[in-house]
Amino acid sequence: MLDPHVSLTVIAMIYLVGVMVVSYRFSPVLSAISAVLSVLGLNVFFVHPRGTLAVESTEHFLTLAAMLGAALLISGLSSRLRGTTEQAVWREQRARNLQRLAARLAGSDDESGIIDAVSAPLKGAFGNGIAVALDDQAGRLQGKVPGRAVLDRGQPHADALVHCRQSGQVLGPGTGRWDGLSTLYVPVRAGASVMGALAIPSPAPLRENREHAQAIADLLAGAMRRIRHATEAVAARAAAQSQQLRNTLLAAVSHDFRTPLASIIGAASSLQRQRDLLPAGEQDKLIGLIEDEALQ
Repeated sequence: MLDPHVSLTVIAMIYLVGVMVVSYRFSPVLSAISAVLSVLGLNVFFVHPRGTLAVESTEHFLTLAAMLGAALLISGLSSRLRGTTEQAVWREQRARNLQRLAARLAGSDDESGIIDAVSAPLKGAFGNGIAVALDDQAGRLQGKVPGRAVLDRGQPHADALVHCRQSGQVLGPGTGRWDGLSTLYVPVRAGASVMGALAIPSPAPLRENREHAQAIADLLAGAMRRIRHATEAVAARAAAQSQQLRNTLLAAVSHDFRTPLASIIGAASSLQRQRDLLPAGEQDKLIGLIEDEALQ
């Protein structure tokens, strides 16, 4: 339709627009194929002699060569732009997931709720097969996934989880440590201390996957530390209140004993020092006072 009204250059630009659209929407291989087919189509349908692959002039040959280079360049740049855009969207989605996870962990008051909150995004990002092992209050590594004995002898995760917990380093594909494994093992670190480890299926050992898994593990460690610190604070507060109650009780008992003891000590001292000077009646009164105060 446009051939009678526009030049060959305009037709070539239209082909390049088509190459750009294909490159942005499809894979790099299809983009390169579309670039080559565009040049061939331009040559066959619009460059004299038409209907053949022959080129009758050097000018047309250079035009086709320039178009092929431009089409391939546009194809590569468009594919790279599409990949960068998809990666940016993917990272933004993961960042939002981490933000929602942090908000949910902030509202969890027990360890089981924290484990459930972390398991959901881990399964969403890496699929099933997630295993979580955390230190208990005594410092022993314990499996925390309900219904799964991840640390029993013979379980595939047991040795790797224990080693990851002890070394505090990521293990598995792409890490340079235990690369032959098909599972990624991530330490649950809270500052300088390691509180446990995660086992995450990792068929594609991408650096972004390891960073995302480590970010979730760090959020888990922070939530666990907060819960345990809160538990320790409650226990310390209860111990302080118990000690204060004990001191109050001892002070009250001491006060109740101090008054009669003072009377007993005074009467006994008078009898001891002035017995010969006191009449028999006064001595009997002092002895009676001692008896009465002792019986109170």
